[in-house]
Amino acid sequence: MTKQKEIAAYPHAIQQRLQLSGRVVVVAVVGIAFNAWLIATVEVGKYITLGSMWSLSPLVLTEMLLLLLLTQPLGCFPRWRWEAGDYLTLYILLTIGTTPMSFDGTHALTGLLGFPFSPFARRPEWSEELFQHLPLWAVVSDKDAANAFVLGGHGFWSEGLWRAWWKPIAGWTGLLVMVSMVYIGLSCLLHRQWSQRQRLAFPLVIVPIALFKDEPTLWRYRLFWAGALLATGLSTLNRWRQRYPLIPAISLVGINQFPNPFTERPWSALGILFFGCPLWMFGMAYLVPLDVLFSAWFCYWVWRLVPVAAAAMGLDTSQWLRLFEASYGAYSGLGLSALWLARGHLWTVAKQGLGHQEHDNLQEPLPYRLAALLLAAGALGIWGWSKAMGLSGLFAIAFFGLFFLAAVTVARIRAELGAAIYGMLGMGPPNMLWRTVGVQPFTLTDWTVGMGLLTYGLTYGQRSNLMALQVESLKVAERVGGASPALTLGMVWAAGLGTLLSLVFAAVVFTHRGALAGRISIGYHNVFVWGYNALHAWRVDPPKFNAAATTAVGVGVAVTLMLQVLRVRFVQFPLHPLGFAIAADYNCHFFWTSLFFAWLVKGLLLRYGGLSAHRSFLPFCLGLVIGDFVTMVLNGLALAITDLRVQELTL
Repeated sequence: MTKQKEIAAYPHAIQQRLQLSGRVVVVAVVGIAFNAWLIATVEVGKYITLGSMWSLSPLVLTEMLLLLLLTQPLGCFPRWRWEAGDYLTLYILLTIGTTPMSFDGTHALTGLLGFPFSPFARRPEWSEELFQHLPLWAVVSDKDAANAFVLGGHGFWSEGLWRAWWKPIAGWTGLLVMVSMVYIGLSCLLHRQWSQRQRLAFPLVIVPIALFKDEPTLWRYRLFWAGALLATGLSTLNRWRQRYPLIPAISLVGINQFPNPFTERPWSALGILFFGCPLWMFGMAYLVPLDVLFSAWFCYWVWRLVPVAAAAMGLDTSQWLRLFEASYGAYSGLGLSALWLARGHLWTVAKQGLGHQEHDNLQEPLPYRLAALLLAAGALGIWGWSKAMGLSGLFAIAFFGLFFLAAVTVARIRAELGAAIYGMLGMGPPNMLWRTVGVQPFTLTDWTVGMGLLTYGLTYGQRSNLMALQVESLKVAERVGGASPALTLGMVWAAGLGTLLSLVFAAVVFTHRGALAGRISIGYHNVFVWGYNALHAWRVDPPKFNAAATTAVGVGVAVTLMLQVLRVRFVQFPLHPLGFAIAADYNCHFFWTSLFFAWLVKGLLLRYGGLSAHRSFLPFCLGLVIGDFVTMVLNGLALAITDLRVQELTL
């Protein structure tokens, strides 16, 4: 077998289940703690991106490559040698533990905990009644600590401000640990269906396998180094050009916005145009199946042209088109179809769990009964947390039902597409509930907690969704023999540790630098203002049931389900429901060009060079991803160390 075939086939070099060893656990704990401090210091404190919200963590990838370099000399000593299984286990734990450390994860939540009881953070027109329904234990209710958070210049530890923070940090960490328990339970229950029965692509699995297997043949490819050097050079030029405009740069590999050249209807409805091909995104997209790539960029332009068609027919697009709600419906339809296609497997799992059928899940990450118990325990804990927050049962069921449906949707997208296009920005359950059914079915506490904390604290976007990473981690382990129950449960404690440390270090940075002192992004305060502005407006004009918005959600669900049925009944049907769902996402504006070029290059290689040409090009694409990501981290650290203020973090 050639080297290209070894990589493309996800070689089975390691045929034992991944286990937790003492040294891996120690390094994972230290690494998660270091990442929590570093990301809070650089991304929160200095507004410089380390890529914490992307599909693969550039920071974790860089750290793993550094560890690989440092431990290679230890191969001469059997006791100290690091095996491929050790690297992959550590990679999984670091990835899961670092995932909560982003704006979509815990950083925005930290701001929402610190702002409410500081008068310096409130708008003059807001009534004190807006904050009376917040549970005091779940936010920083001490005004001195809240003012220190907003103004800065204080010591989180030295001045004893941690005393005002420990309850909210403990409460929200507990919630997110219980959420992670539900996630890992769902991941284990769906793992065999997605991995072995439906044989989903899991395109990003190849990256850690190719890097950290026993024989790292990837390093021997000239094309890999060519891709890495190309990405390194162009990424460095573009990054530093923001500070030094005289540096030449290639704008094609960035993300560019262009004004619409058409000023008259109907083409003026097209809006701003986006064009650019980030090299890391092209490299990731090349791993994706052709039909998914085609569907994504094709449906993107279908979504963009719908307002043009409506304007040509003389329709008022602001009244007749509800593309945001339709996009949410498309996402929801994708999650519902994934669960529907898994219904047979889930029924078998239920019978095995109840003892009505012989167990055949010995090779699963967790026995199905244990996975179901973990899911149930997490769900009961979430119910108890909801009651402690004062939420009504109806709101708790609606919120967390939609919350976990979104997680299944994102995990399914991750399994088939891999790339970072599942933002779902602004599509949190509270936002979608008031847009469709209105505010009347729920209580004032529901909406105060929902809009003031949950919407932008937990569901601003899905770019850092843990379930997507857990599903992919189980697939990584399966490729090399499977995940042991200890590693599977280790993902839960890694997520909990990452959440706890991320909240703590973010609070430390905010308290030191000041959330509104001009040294931290205003974006953290913006999401606080958005939620309470909505609550303030609803005191005068509460939203009612919206038939048009609800219909749009239903249309999005129906179209996605229709495409899924056509895919099942007609094998050659060209459009994938996943492409339709992600095409209207905000993030797709930035990445549709990468998807198009990846589809074009991969299609031409397969058509005129066959599978061998496709496999030969694969190391080059992996080099683009790794080179761009490592350079992103190194350049970000250089900017932070030199204290150059480059306002580049997109929230």
